[in-house]
Amino acid sequence: MTSVGYIGLDHHHREPYLETIRQLGLDVTAVAGDPDVDVSVSDQTNRYREYETLLAAEAVDLVWITASNRTTPAVIREAVKRDIDVFCEKPGARTTAELAAIAPDVYESDATVGFAYAWRGHPHSQQLRQLASDGFYGNLRAVDCRFVASRLATRDHTHYLYDPAQSRGGIVQWLGVHWIDLLGWILDERIETVAASLQYGTEAVEVEDGAIVQFETESGATGSLTCGYYLGDDRYDTHIDILGDRGRSQWEPISDTFAFEGDTTIELETNREWRPETPSQITHEYTPANGYGGAWGKAFIEEFLAACDDSGTVPADIDDAIEVLSVLDAIYAAANSDRWVPVERH
Repeated sequence: MTSVGYIGLDHHHREPYLETIRQLGLDVTAVAGDPDVDVSVSDQTNRYREYETLLAAEAVDLVWITASNRTTPAVIREAVKRDIDVFCEKPGARTTAELAAIAPDVYESDATVGFAYAWRGHPHSQQLRQLASDGFYGNLRAVDCRFVASRLATRDHTHYLYDPAQSRGGIVQWLGVHWIDLLGWILDERIETVAASLQYGTEAVEVEDGAIVQFETESGATGSLTCGYYLGDDRYDTHIDILGDRGRSQWEPISDTFAFEGDTTIELETNREWRPETPSQITHEYTPANGYGGAWGKAFIEEFLAACDDSGTVPADIDDAIEVLSVLDAIYAAANSDRWVPVERH
């Protein structure tokens, strides 16, 4: 049985991840983090305050990290030096430079390192990627995305997720990254330049609680991403609209209460002379499941575990994480300079 050292206990995704870990039959033999945090693990699970102590004392097969963005690169480095596999919460660092600095350690080790861009595992994400690969959109013209969530007043905004020293940014760094990563993966196309305006509308919170990002892709398509902590408790409003000169898709990935149950539908439009066989809708029926992302989140992690066993590829690796951080760097630079900023690759 694969033994897991779980590092970073004061995190929103800890319990959903631990539930997925249990479903996968992995054994959490040790955890590290705040000793006052109540964690749903066995009484036989060893507990440590510092991750360094856990790594020195425990012979784990896999390190699962939900630490702060500031701390995470150092944890990855120490794990891969011991050739321990790593599954890491996104975005993995505050800046591109911080994650790129440890990339050589990852490349030189025998460890497998993956990042939690789990929306790549959603069946509709994979269907949209296949449509793009098949030429459904024709020439890509525009993308419009939205990730709006509950107000910070309904959240624990004293958490380190909303501390610039620990996380750098706010909603763009925490939630906007999902669509930044997913669009590039679906379209197999990078963002080249960005412009951004950030809002700081929550008193006593120093990170942005709203954002509008405009971007241009390498093929010349334009795009927009709207993010905001604007809604009531546990409410969401999300949308991904992809338009080409031959076809268009529209999808609302998250229900208004973030539940993965019932079904979800992609709406498709196309020139019937171009693709007469294309349906007007593609509907996915969810399989009821607990844990992070439900059944499709579990499938994403299973794909990562297969890569650890050399029987598959990492679904989102350190290069993917660095790419997202490169776009984030450009977004924050653009917001600070009030100008279009090119995405610089390391």
